[in-house]
Amino acid sequence: MKTTEIKIKNFTGSCYGVFENGNFISSNDGWQKMIDQATAIANEGVSKCTIATLKFAGTDEEPIVQEGTVIMKFTKVGDTVYITNQLN
Repeated sequence: MKTTEIKIKNFTGSCYGVFENGNFISSNDGWQKMIDQATAIANEGVSKCTIATLKFAGTDEEPIVQEGTVIMKFTKVGDTVYITNQLN
């Protein structure tokens, strides 16, 4: 039997992800990990960073992860990263 490498992206543990300028970066099981990662990206001051629901598009063969409903927005002003709730 020939052994092949199987690539897996398992999103069952989380339905939220970190997005930079609308592009999917990662999804973690813990809120704090995602907040830390988004804060670090926003602290660079060059990108729009959000935590949003995961929305899937594309085909079964080539799925695409897109930014869904934005839950948190991370913005750097001066030397401070502001985290704002985007749900009303």
